[in-house]
Amino acid sequence: NVIKFIVPYRSLTIHTNTGVYSTPVSIETALTPRNFSLALQDSTPATAIAPQAVDNQIVILSGNDVQSMEWQGINNAYNSTISSVSSEHLIRNPHDETAYVNLNKAGSRYIFIINDDGSMVIYQTLILENVQGFTKSISEQILTNDGVTPIVTQGKFRWAASNNDGRCWFVVERQIANELVPPFTYSTKYFIEQLSFDVYTDCSYIYSGAATSTLSGLARYNGQTVVMQGDGYGFSDQVENSTVEFTAHGQPVEVSEAVVGFAIPTIIQPL
Repeated sequence: NVIKFIVPYRSLTIHTNTGVYSTPVSIETALTPRNFSLALQDSTPATAIAPQAVDNQIVILSGNDVQSMEWQGINNAYNSTISSVSSEHLIRNPHDETAYVNLNKAGSRYIFIINDDGSMVIYQTLILENVQGFTKSISEQILTNDGVTPIVTQGKFRWAASNNDGRCWFVVERQIANELVPPFTYSTKYFIEQLSFDVYTDCSYIYSGAATSTLSGLARYNGQTVVMQGDGYGFSDQVENSTVEFTAHGQPVEVSEAVVGFAIPTIIQPL
């Protein structure tokens, strides 16, 4: 067997090209070369994506299946199930996953799964409450080559990572304008973005300061339509000259607290 990944959880799980093995869980002594042994837990082969441990289970991506190996304390073993049966149409050629726990919100246990097409599938799991579900997410951009006509395109999630401090980051591929004013051409750029539960836009810029109706120096929004929240009110703008303008009925509006970014569309997938 070729060992692909080693995941420490309730025991030391060894993920190979033929299945998942575990060290003994009933031995209280230290493991040594003389007493070391492995027991087969499941025949699901490991692929190129490292399994993640979260919410009393190890989540394994094998092909387009999401395999859940839930720890069963009574049997001192892992119980293997396919958790993506009802949502298998959302997961297509995944290449990355990361586990995330929101330390500021009770019951928030997630796996972020990145598909090759740039979409992301969010798996929320709460085993004790018998709750689990998958949601697809995309990063939408509205380009305006001529400064007027909208062209809807999609940013692409490429990689994800998280840490034990309750933070999570994504590498996102976007189309960014090369010019300050139309006509615009675009080049592919990559951004590292941090997950936030305080803002509701994508690729966001946060402003807090003196009242103003314009925010400058935002070259990443050139040639694109952004949505903004200023002092609790909603705005939108087609950006030129790296400057975002807050207007209502054609008149400038000064704001002191603002968030600027791309809209996050909601996707409803029938099961």
